[in-house]
Parts: sequence; structure tokens; C-alpha cells
Amino acid sequence: MLRDAIEGFPSGFVLFDHDDRLILCNQRHREYYTEISDILVPGVSFGELARVVSQRNIVAGIESTDAYVARRLRRRRHATEPLEQQMSNGRWVLVNEQGTRDGRMVVVRTDITQVKRAFNALNESEERFFKVFQASPAMIGIVDAESYRYYDVNETWLGILGYSRDEVIGRTSLELGLWVDPSLRHELMELLAERGRISGFSMQFRARNGNVLDFVISAEMVELDGRPHYLFVTEDESERKRIDRLKNVFIATVSHEIRTPLTSISGSLALLTGGAAGDVSEDAQRLLSIARTNSDRLVRLVNDILDLEEIESGEMIFRNQPVELNSTAESALTVNQACGDQYGVRFKFTHGEPGATAHAYRGHLDQVFANLLCNAAKFSPRDSDVEISVSRRNGRIRTAVTDQGPGIPEEFRSQIFEKFTQADTSDSRRVKGTGLGLNIVKQIVEQMGSTVGCEPNSATGTTIFFQPPNPTAPEHLAK
Repeated sequence: MLRDAIEGFPSGFVLFDHDDRLILCNQRHREYYTEISDILVPGVSFGELARVVSQRNIVAGIESTDAYVARRLRRRRHATEPLEQQMSNGRWVLVNEQGTRDGRMVVVRTDITQVKRAFNALNESEERFFKVFQASPAMIGIVDAESYRYYDVNETWLGILGYSRDEVIGRTSLELGLWVDPSLRHELMELLAERGRISGFSMQFRARNGNVLDFVISAEMVELDGRPHYLFVTEDESERKRIDRLKNVFIATVSHEIRTPLTSISGSLALLTGGAAGDVSEDAQRLLSIARTNSDRLVRLVNDILDLEEIESGEMIFRNQPVELNSTAESALTVNQACGDQYGVRFKFTHGEPGATAHAYRGHLDQVFANLLCNAAKFSPRDSDVEISVSRRNGRIRTAVTDQGPGIPEEFRSQIFEKFTQADTSDSRRVKGTGLGLNIVKQIVEQMGSTVGCEPNSATGTTIFFQPPNPTAPEHLAK
């Protein structure tokens, strides 16, 4: 029964007598050492087995047979922990040697090849991570998820913020005084605890020299040394924001300088085409019309750029108050009909919601309607309708502008409210424009505390809608 149990043992099992000679071994042990199966017979000494193992190159890395035998005999007499052996065939065996009370020796050999491969793969992965960690141009920091103390940071982190590693490791970002607004740190940690990961979190750090830098943080939870940690990847946005500010100042300055003479040119062309200077020939009238159309386009472009700059700089004032939406929408049809005529499109008010009001500034609401109507007209086929509707959905007022154009490709819908974007950006595109109109709509609508979106129609065309806040909106929306 005992022999059956030994044969059924999942690892290699060997028993030596008090003279260190083989008594028995099971089949699993023979499978580990098939190259010496011919001498695995009772009575053979351990020293002889070790010598043959070396001579037949069964264990990897043996330089001298005599040295190997001596080392194994010495270790065998004073074994305190398991021995890991790599075999020449690439496999790994864990050898446990334990003496018994009566002087015998029990040896258990276990194949740990899969464990070693997994361990080596983990080590290689950690080594690759460390190389990427240190070489990354982004700032990377690892923070203990419970104490919020820095576990590690990379060289980029230290270089940008001006600290040494000893000053950072083991301390919190609050102890280092990094946060310009410490309340954002609390908000960031709450979001991480709730979601496990975040991206695109904007904040400011104060460097060691006192400079305030703009950053965007992405983070997620990882496990290190059996404990939860947060891996923070932080990108410095200070230079990009500085360039953006310079670009905006340049564009605004140039636009202001262009608008006055351009307005004069456009006005003069309007007078000429209207006959203020007398009759002109048909050819001259055609050239004047072309010049006036293009000057009007430039005026709209300059106005759009200045409106956008005013919104983004925070200089546009929003004096929000209750505005009746049905009459405002109908008025927009009349005011903007010239834009519809230009593209051969009819503007229609198709549905109103009794008593529908919005908490908004009427002038900005007029601009939203103008941009939406003219944008829809540009993309509509001639002799078609562009419709405005005011309705109620899920308890909220919804104002929509619907066209019968070609529609917006699904892959582009998430981008239509971005600056300078059009689905067709080729030089030969049918519809000309800067791609600013819908971005201005989005910015104004969001400043009103509203949301804006788009959806395809069931047949053709697109509906762009916004859902303004009701007139009982909080006072903080009345900017």
C-alpha cells in the first residue's frame, strides 16, 4: 500500500538509506531523469548518481564534474532550503531534501517549469515597465492608494518639478505643497476611489522653484507588492497653453485690424451693387456681386473668430433672463431668410410648445438660431425645407433645426462641434466655410447651462438640437 502511494505521488520521490544509497524511487522521478534510468537501481550511492548526472550533462551550467559532486554532497549534508535546478532540456525542478530520524534521506523533486516561466515573464514585464517608466517623456508617479504617499516617480517627474527622489518618496503631494488648489486633489482621489481610473483631469502644480504649471492627469489603480497603488501619468500643458494664448491674441489682433476696413469695403460694395453710384454695366454688376459675396464671407469669418475669442477669454457677458422660445424661433426665420434665399432654401417653423421659455440672453439665442439655420441651409439641396421646432421631451424643452441634406457620417458626428472641422475637408468640397459656426453654438449654449447634440433623420438630413435650461435655473447661470 505504501509503495502504491509513493507511485501515485505527483512529484518525483526518492528514498536513500543511512549510507546515502538508493532504496527506491517512483516512476515520476524516473521521468525527470530518463538519461540515468539505467543506474537508478537500489544500492547506487548518491555520489555516483551526481557524477553521472554531471557527465551526461543532465543539469545545465555544470563546469566541472568533481566540483559539482562535491557541492551537491556538501549541500545535501547541510540542506536548509529547497534547491532549484535547471535541466539541460530547459525544464526546472525544485529539489527538497530532508533527513529522517533514523538517518535516511527523503528527496522530493517537483517540476516547476511553468512557475519559473511565469515568474521570468513577470520579471521581464517589470523590467520593460521600469525602462518605459524611466524613459517616458510624460511625468509618471506611483502613489499608495491608502496613505497617498509617493511610492516612486520617474526622472521626467523629478526634472519638471525640480525635486530629488529622496525629497519625494514617502511623502504626499500635499506635504510637498504641489497643489495650487488642494481641493482638486480631494476631488481627484474621490473620483479614483469611485471609478478606479480617470483621464483628462486638469489641474495645476507648483514646482519647487515656485512656478505654476498646467497639467492634465490620467490615472488608474494597479497592484504593487500586494498593495493597491495609483499610477498617475501627468502631461505638462503649460507650453501648449502659452502658445494657444499667443495664437489667440494674434488672431484677435489681426481680426480687429481687418474688421474695420473690411466692413467699409463690404458696405461700399453693397452701395455700388444697389446703384448708389449710378447704373453700371451687366459685366461690372456681376463682378461687383462676386466681390460683395466674398467680402461678406470674410466679414462673417472675422466676426466668428472674434466671437470665439470673446467666449474663450471669458469676456462675453451672459445676462440670462427668461426668453419666450416660440416667438424667438419665428423671429429668427424672418431675420435669417436672406441666408435661406442665398442657398434656395425655405425656412419653416413646424412645431411650437405653448409657454416654452428658456433662461438665456436673447442676443446670444438669436446668434445660436442664425448659426444653426445658415449651417443647415448650406448643406441642404435647393428647393428644400429647413425646419425649426420647439417641443418637450422627457420633461425638458428641446429646440431643433432639421435639414434635408446628405447627413453627417457616423464617424464624424462626435467632431462636428469642434473648431475648424467639416466632414469634407478637401479643396473641392461643395460647401465652403470655416467650421466655426457650430463650435460657437456649442460654446454659447453651454454658457447658458444647456446641452447641444445632433442626430440623423430617419430618411436624409440631420437634426441639431439644444435643450436650454428653464427660467427657474440657478442664479449662477446668469453670468
